[in-house]
Amino acid sequence: MIRLIFTLSVMAVAASVHGATTNEEPGNPFRVIVASNVFRLRPIPPDPEPKSPEPPPPAPLAQVMLTGIHTVFGPPRAFLEVTGASGKPVTSKPILREGEQDGPIHVLAIDIEKSLVRIRNGTVETNLTFNPLKQSEGEAMAAVGVTTKNRSLPPPLPLPPAHGG
Repeated sequence: MIRLIFTLSVMAVAASVHGATTNEEPGNPFRVIVASNVFRLRPIPPDPEPKSPEPPPPAPLAQVMLTGIHTVFGPPRAFLEVTGASGKPVTSKPILREGEQDGPIHVLAIDIEKSLVRIRNGTVETNLTFNPLKQSEGEAMAAVGVTTKNRSLPPPLPLPPAHGG
């Protein structure tokens, strides 16, 4: 009998606690606090629509300068000076044949007669030629006897006569 009374009293207390904690009851004295929004709480905003990522800007083209062409020991090769490839300020000096590639630089054709090298720099195709001599370089070459038209050296000096015995 004592067990029955204890069980009923526990059930009555549990029912009263459950009724006091629900806010749906019209007689709940704490319902006013929830309705007044004392802390000015706002509902969680919905997630914004994800924006499509912008495509990255195109990589800057490398600066390429033709420094020489040679045909010794096989097919012609182009001596290049590449500055700023792949966003790096480092200068590289590759020696490439037709069809070879170094980073973004691809040699398409080498014309020895016209001193012309056709390259693809990234997606842009262009022709490279030798840069004209600067005034100071021209004066220095003239001082040693090299002309800018054929760039040839003067004939060698004659050897002194051999002293024979």
